[in-house]
Amino acid sequence: MNISMAVATVLTFICQLLLIAITYWDLREQLIYSRHLLPLALCGLAAALLSVPEGQLMARALDSLLAAAAGFLSFLLLAVLTGGGIGGGDIKLMGALGLWLGTEKLLLVALAGCLLGGLFALLALLTGRKKRGEAIPYAPGFTLAALAVSLAACYTR
Repeated sequence: MNISMAVATVLTFICQLLLIAITYWDLREQLIYSRHLLPLALCGLAAALLSVPEGQLMARALDSLLAAAAGFLSFLLLAVLTGGGIGGGDIKLMGALGLWLGTEKLLLVALAGCLLGGLFALLALLTGRKKRGEAIPYAPGFTLAALAVSLAACYTR
């Protein structure tokens, strides 16, 4: 393993720890803190760029920027269409995940995260932990999906 891959591995691990912190705080306070999102975005982008094969750096950088913009803007649109049903932290989370994971993996995380979030919401309603109309955190679904995708990527290199 060369030095750039070693650094990318450490940065990926830091991103995974940040996802756990984001999950904890969103479940506890229904807040996603920028102090977790900014390092996630920066470490994720650095890990993504350090792990690409030689000659593909610009393509990967462009893909990361495209994914970040698409994730951020699509969830911003959802927030507008749902009248605030999606919080600003979720919007920024999808942008940060886009920088790290790129377009294909972000799409997978968005779909799996929505499904997981829906299951969490259904369980919360069925168990009486939440009532209809109460806010239900969706970030844990996105972060669990991102953890799964990032761990799977570690084993397929």
